Amino acid sequence: MSLHLTQDEITIEPTNVPDFSPSYLIHPEIQPGHSFTSVLLIHSEVVNYNVFVDSVNSSTFPIVYSQYTTKTELTAFLQTHFINIDRLAICFLGSSIDSNNCFFLDSSPFFTPGDGVGTVATGENLDWMISTIQGFHVQKVDYLACDTLQNPDWSAYYNVLSQTTGVIVGASDDKTGNVKYGGDWIMESTMEDIQNVYFVENIQYYQYLLDGTYDDVGTGLRYIYVTNGLTASVGQTSTNTGGADVNIPSTINIDGTDYTVTSLFASAFVSTTNLTSITIPASVTSIGGLAFRNTRALTSITIPVNVTSIGGGAFWGATALTSVIFEAGSQLTTIGDFAFREAASLISITIPANVTSIGAEGFSRTPALTSVIFEAGSKLTTFGNGVFFQATALLSIIIPSGVTSMGDGLFSLATSLTSVNIPPGITIIKGGTFSNTKLTSITISANITSIGNSAFQGSTLTSVIFEAGSKLTSIGDYAFLGASSLTSITIPASVITIGVSAFQQTSKMTSITFEAGSKLTSIKSSLFAGATSLTSVNIPPGVTSIGDYAFQGARSLTSIIIPATVTSIGQNAFLSVLALTSVTIPANVTSIGRDAFNNATALTSIIFEAGSKLTSIPSGMFLNATGFSSITIPPSVTSIASNAFQGATSLTDVYYFGTGLSLTYETPTSFFGATNVTIHNYEPYLTYIMTFIDGYIQYANGAAFEITSSGVSETPFETFTTNQ
Repeated sequence: MSLHLTQDEITIEPTNVPDFSPSYLIHPEIQPGHSFTSVLLIHSEVVNYNVFVDSVNSSTFPIVYSQYTTKTELTAFLQTHFINIDRLAICFLGSSIDSNNCFFLDSSPFFTPGDGVGTVATGENLDWMISTIQGFHVQKVDYLACDTLQNPDWSAYYNVLSQTTGVIVGASDDKTGNVKYGGDWIMESTMEDIQNVYFVENIQYYQYLLDGTYDDVGTGLRYIYVTNGLTASVGQTSTNTGGADVNIPSTINIDGTDYTVTSLFASAFVSTTNLTSITIPASVTSIGGLAFRNTRALTSITIPVNVTSIGGGAFWGATALTSVIFEAGSQLTTIGDFAFREAASLISITIPANVTSIGAEGFSRTPALTSVIFEAGSKLTTFGNGVFFQATALLSIIIPSGVTSMGDGLFSLATSLTSVNIPPGITIIKGGTFSNTKLTSITISANITSIGNSAFQGSTLTSVIFEAGSKLTSIGDYAFLGASSLTSITIPASVITIGVSAFQQTSKMTSITFEAGSKLTSIKSSLFAGATSLTSVNIPPGVTSIGDYAFQGARSLTSIIIPATVTSIGQNAFLSVLALTSVTIPANVTSIGRDAFNNATALTSIIFEAGSKLTSIPSGMFLNATGFSSITIPPSVTSIASNAFQGATSLTDVYYFGTGLSLTYETPTSFFGATNVTIHNYEPYLTYIMTFIDGYIQYANGAAFEITSSGVSETPFETFTTNQ
């Protein structure tokens, strides 16, 4: 089961770049209609909490919280996804515990003891628990921690919960955790073994006990210690304790036993606004998630050689951080999601050679970052989504040759980026990767098979070159939208699909060439809309459709060849294509959308191929197309919609060679404003012979219709002209 930091939906349209909101909840994705009946809350200080997450059974939903999680946030999440919760469990560290050292939500303890040992407990978190139990109809609550039943204050707290709500409380009076190290999963207050209630067999791989914490009053540091391995994780007791300079020892003696400090726990120094410097010992191997989040005064940090991972959001919002130094020979392999997000003063960073992955938004929103260097021999293979999103000062970067995956929006809105390479192992350029950058040229290697949505949207590209033998099959929606400096492009023959608006608003594009043997099957909606400099296009054979607004506003387009394979032309497809002088509609076209050639004012020649299958002339098809004087409508056409030729003021002759055209009282509106038009039919079907003279239409049944600005009205018969 995979975890993710709670996130908002993608908000940048249409670049598909993820935008994450701050949260102190970590949980798997949850779908509507789920079958979870139990919720397991796991404190982020619990060593290897991911084992608990990965070991829950199918009826239990895990949520990792920290002391900085708010009651409002957690309540909102539960209310969004649950109506009833049968069982609620809380997993935290409980050895030698008292309420004031055991924080729950909002950096406050589970409860405040009464006056005297074992007296009635109070507190906002207690009130929240009571409200949650009652609101979600919780039947049982289990506290997975060591020894809490041995503490009279905790027993009094449990009694308040039970007596107030009627809930059954499970708690332990001994070690909770791995049997091998003297623990068990039995809640002695109920004598229930909860191992099978919340978990599958994988829980046996949890190698620790849920034992305890130790607060060093002199330094303001808190240690979470593990008795079986004699190791400890360190952080501050609260944001208000500790000094400006922190020196973490490599070992800590607790009750006569030495524990080696091996990690900084999650949220270890979060929001400690007075922290200006910290020394981390060589014994530390990991820095937990959110460890230094919002440490506004910390200006530099040295990461010891043995650290292998930096957790998600570790330096998120460390706005004064200008220098991050990794000791020589660094063993770092992983930089987590959002690790240096909003580290607003960070100017440069050198990534150690052993790093294999950088998580989503790892260095996003870092406006001062100008240089990112990867050590020689870099083992990097993976960039997450938006790693350099809004790194607005980044000028250039050399991506290691071993990288095989680059996430969505990798450099999106890196508005100063002018130079970047694409490693040979990359086969997909994902959505928004280079959107709104200052790149002027890019060479797409032959190995690239797909260019994602908005990949180069809003970029300053003037040249896009595809290597010979390109394997590219798809170009996504909006891929080059607004790339207003791009002047020409040649599309590889291997491309099968090009998404909607892919070249929309490429205002300097004068030509687009499709390689011989093109496999393209459709011209999608708005593909070249607003390509105001485009002069000609040869649509490749094999294309079957031209989408809505495909060439809208391509005002310099003088010629276009529509292949015989096309069967449909969408609405507004050639709207305001002001320079187009002629068009031939293939015989296989069966449908044309409304306003297809609306305002095509230079159009003088319109030819429907022999054998046309078109059955209707849609509304507004040649609206305000003032340049042509005659048109021959295919005999397959049976209807002409209203406004089809409205405003076609040069039109004088319409030829129709069929017998199925139905002219009704509404028909004159098809030619509204087109005076002195004669419809010719060379077959002896005089019913269909119509002539417009000075705003009137006369035809053989003796009725007449007047065309006025307010509509069409029947008038007495005045004249009749046949046209043989």
